[in-house]
Amino acid sequence: MNRNEPCWCGSGKKYKHCHLAFDERLDGMTFDVFKGQVRPPRKIINNEADIEGIRAAGVINDGALDLMAEMVRPGIDTETLDRAAGDYITSHGGVAACLHYEGYPKNVCISVNDVVCHGIPSSDTILKEGDIVNIDITTILHGYFADASRMFMMGEVSPEAQRLVRVARECMELGIAAARPWHYLGDIGAACGGHAHENGYSVVTRLGGHGVGKEFHLEPFVPHVGEVNTGMLLVPGMTLTVEPMINEGTHKVTIDAVDGWTVRTKDHKLSAQWEKTILITETGTEVLSSSLSPAVELMRNFSDFHLRPDVILLLHRQGIDQATPVQEAAIPVVRSGRDAIVQAPTGTGKTLAFLLPLLERLKPNVMAAQALIVTPTRELTLQITRVANALAPVYGVRALALYGGQDIERQKEKIHRHPQLIIGTPGRLLDHLRHHTLLLGTVNKVVLDEADEMMKLGFIEDVETLLKELARDRQLLLFSATIPERVRKLAHRFMTRPEEIKIEGAQVPLDTIRQVTIAVKEAEKIDRLSLIINETQPYLMMVFCATREKVRRVTYEMIHRGYLADELSGDLTQTQRALVLRRFRQAELQILVTTDIAARGLDIEGVTHVVNYDLPRTAEDYIHRIGRTGRAGREGEAVTFVTDRQYESMRRIEAGIRARITRRRSTRSTEKARGHREIEVIRHRGEEARQKSPAKCKRTPAPVNRSANRKGAGHKGRNLRRRR
Repeated sequence: MNRNEPCWCGSGKKYKHCHLAFDERLDGMTFDVFKGQVRPPRKIINNEADIEGIRAAGVINDGALDLMAEMVRPGIDTETLDRAAGDYITSHGGVAACLHYEGYPKNVCISVNDVVCHGIPSSDTILKEGDIVNIDITTILHGYFADASRMFMMGEVSPEAQRLVRVARECMELGIAAARPWHYLGDIGAACGGHAHENGYSVVTRLGGHGVGKEFHLEPFVPHVGEVNTGMLLVPGMTLTVEPMINEGTHKVTIDAVDGWTVRTKDHKLSAQWEKTILITETGTEVLSSSLSPAVELMRNFSDFHLRPDVILLLHRQGIDQATPVQEAAIPVVRSGRDAIVQAPTGTGKTLAFLLPLLERLKPNVMAAQALIVTPTRELTLQITRVANALAPVYGVRALALYGGQDIERQKEKIHRHPQLIIGTPGRLLDHLRHHTLLLGTVNKVVLDEADEMMKLGFIEDVETLLKELARDRQLLLFSATIPERVRKLAHRFMTRPEEIKIEGAQVPLDTIRQVTIAVKEAEKIDRLSLIINETQPYLMMVFCATREKVRRVTYEMIHRGYLADELSGDLTQTQRALVLRRFRQAELQILVTTDIAARGLDIEGVTHVVNYDLPRTAEDYIHRIGRTGRAGREGEAVTFVTDRQYESMRRIEAGIRARITRRRSTRSTEKARGHREIEVIRHRGEEARQKSPAKCKRTPAPVNRSANRKGAGHKGRNLRRRR
């Protein structure tokens, strides 16, 4: 071919600028015929325009698969899924390739349990709990094909079935990883088959992958068993499917004699298959279909739960990609409808453990309260509501928070809009019950969050009153860090054979928190606190005091000394509390001085330091306080001030957490701390804090403002000087 002629690939480029070097490399290779090594035909090598066409078809194909992920559930028939997929493809300008292909009667292939592939959708085929389902979709767009399939598990699936589905996916991924340019087709089969056999499974040999592009099935046939360095050479521009069919039993299959399409395992044991369309590139592979939805890829981490892809994507955007142990244990139980007592350490993800399965079980078309979450504090109510409001629109439902300190008339108006999920404190919920503005007779799903704290605050009787107002046939879920005997008695009184889940370990992951105690005199605490701030340069710090009065005094001193600080205590109105928490979360404040009101339930990203200005009363309180830092595996630091009279109390706390805390005596003169106004504070504090902050924290705290006290910084005009 002449160097200056248009290239044979159809790109429109001159041959010398396109595939000349490619052909020269091929011509220089020696193929071993005994290994079946052959060069690929030119007709299956795609140019850039072809690849873009396949990629565009893949976008629609992936969208149809994402729709299936939203719809597939126990009780739905496969005919309904087929129609929805077909409508989606045509509405986006594509054509369902399977429809009428060699007489095939439907838009997609849906294969259940022992059906290996080519299952024909039918209104008589109704998915049920425990089924494993493969949905295989091929889309044509402007003459280009894209082909992919995914596995779905219906509800509670046996461990054996879960393992099969997982291994099948791993086989596909290993096969894709083995598909490298200038290597051979047999490498794919060796990777897929080797992994399947190692796990005790067989691989279907009668069927396999195929080339894909301007036709449904092109060369080469892609076997999923084989030997390395055998078969057709893989070169850049080739597009093909990797779709190993992994069987629980024998590799042998049968074809339905009636419909001529449905392929089943011969021994009627389970089969699983995942499929992607891939492109061989100059450096490796690119997935052209079933990769464009990040949510689907993230389902590896939530594969046992089969959450909606848009929910998983939403969690991903919030930095949540991995399920925690309590989520792994609780989500299947909550989803099943059984009662449960869940005891898990603080900061382990209990909120999502009940919210995710709860929201997916709500019926958006039913305009009535269906679920109730009861919390001990306004702060926890607001926190859960914030998470619920981020997720609820995805499910088409509404959440409403009911707590004291707000206009009850406005709350009545919101109740009349018929939210499906109610989140509230016992007192305010009872207020609405007494005014007959809130009806709980339709509520059949209830969560008691931080039940031990509700007992401490004297809400148990109120909770009992609420439970008596609910639907008789209800699901009751109790989540707490500890389960006191009285709470357990309450649970068993209102529960039916509850599932008990206990996540072992300390109340917080103590290994991620550097803990120290510092011996101080009461009069030295404020100076020592200033010194710690100047030395450590915290990103966000929480300072815990024993009383509201102490909170006010410490907050005033912090502001007076030029720190971006504010208080959080029971003295503030609910509006003020919400404002303070919002500013702290956004790093507009650096120091939050608070009582134990903030020790539980609040999950604030980026808290690097906790200071126990006053010693907590119990080991449990200590654990909850320091648990505001060192969350999600990140490092944190907790400092506890101990006076001469408190050493015995400190020893009891150490005994309670079964750990010895490092003791540190003040080695610096407190006079140095008192002279903090003369200390040159790092001007580029924001940059320094960013470097010290957790990777997930993208906010930059505001710099220290030495004149902030002039206007009562952080208090929106409240003059703290007058309180002295």
